[in-house]
Amino acid sequence: MSRSSAIEINGHKIELFLSTWGMSRICEMIGGELSELSVWLGECSSVERVERFSKILAILANGAIMQKNTDIEYGFEQGEKRPLFKEDFFIYAANAADIAKYQEEIFTAISMGLNYTVPEGVEVEAKDPDLAELEREKNQ
Repeated sequence: MSRSSAIEINGHKIELFLSTWGMSRICEMIGGELSELSVWLGECSSVERVERFSKILAILANGAIMQKNTDIEYGFEQGEKRPLFKEDFFIYAANAADIAKYQEEIFTAISMGLNYTVPEGVEVEAKDPDLAELEREKNQ
């Protein structure tokens, strides 16, 4: 998967992928936009932060598994479907020092999931929704 990163736990490589499902779950968990993730992680105790990172790891790892399972289901890949990780898997399988090491891979997977290439010939114009609303009101 070209838009993923990976971690290793107890000698096992675990792929991390930010799927649309994963992005939605993370936003739901933090109660806001994905851009607020670092604030959400910073506003808690170190023990709670480890638990939060563990849950994010589960979401990203399950995103990779779901992607692969979907490819198998639709015949894009061969193989057997894999079960999803339970939400608490990473709390039990890794220690707090490991979780801290995985932060870089977590944010790498998230940023890779948000990067996209604009197709040739397509013009992109960023619009500030607040500014657009002010301009509409001004023109009325």
